[in-house]
Amino acid sequence: MTANGPLGRFTITYTVPNNYYRRRRVRSLENMNGYKDEIFTKRVRAGKRTYFFDVKSTKSEKDFYITITESKRVGDDEYEKHKIFLYKEDFEKFREALAETVSHVQSQLLNHPQPQNQE
Repeated sequence: MTANGPLGRFTITYTVPNNYYRRRRVRSLENMNGYKDEIFTKRVRAGKRTYFFDVKSTKSEKDFYITITESKRVGDDEYEKHKIFLYKEDFEKFREALAETVSHVQSQLLNHPQPQNQE
């Protein structure tokens, strides 16, 4: 299910069989319709999660968008996936919000000990 959010479109959680995403290709692919839909892929492994940053072209090949996918193993044969579709008109807003959020965490939360509840 796809929905609109403040930073672009996103897809609700779903699970797929283990072998469904076993082979991800880094180079451009041509699907059955003959157009190249995956232009670039960057994989980031982070503990039990893997993140995929994919640049894909539209069917007309005149436009492109980014998908950010979080993949987490939930069993021997299943992965839970969360996906964000980010369109080029939202790139700058998304980048600014992400940079501001990371900066806040680094400057305000990681460098300062959190206060303990004293009773």
